[in-house]
Amino acid sequence: AKGDTGFKLFSNAGDLTVTDESTEKQGKILLKTDNTGSSQKGWCLLSLTTGSKFTLNNGTLRHETPQNGICYVIDASGSIDITINGGSLERNMITVMRLIANANQVINFTMNGGKLEGKYGIWVQTSTGKINAIFNNGKFVATYTGGWTFESDGGSAASVDDKIVINGGTYDSYFDLYGTED
Repeated sequence: AKGDTGFKLFSNAGDLTVTDESTEKQGKILLKTDNTGSSQKGWCLLSLTTGSKFTLNNGTLRHETPQNGICYVIDASGSIDITINGGSLERNMITVMRLIANANQVINFTMNGGKLEGKYGIWVQTSTGKINAIFNNGKFVATYTGGWTFESDGGSAASVDDKIVINGGTYDSYFDLYGTED
């Protein structure tokens, strides 16, 4: 994809389940962007909005770009349910996933397996919204020294109602529950 404005390969406001049914289980959806100008383009492989339910059972969703910026595998804003049962979310630069919950919105993120790998992990932006994150299994990999797994930032402090539950999984990164203060 090329251009100076934001781009979404898929936009979902309903139910979307990704399952690789091939014999080899090596299926991949890849978004490659040039992103050589402004770093603030808003590129993402999958955009989720209020009412969305997304499930990754297996296969790989990968976003590659030559520089940093507002570019994610998943960019989610609103009341959304995300479940990772297997497969892989991969980003070669900056953040794999951005979750935004405002105005009493709730994002439920559950990881039962699979892998989330990138320079950084999940970037959460909440103020009056809420994030429920439950890690049952799977693997987080932050490839950048000092890269964080879960960060609340972006000018809005994490809601006191945000919940992170870690029941299992492997964290090959700096596990940072960093949050800005108002």
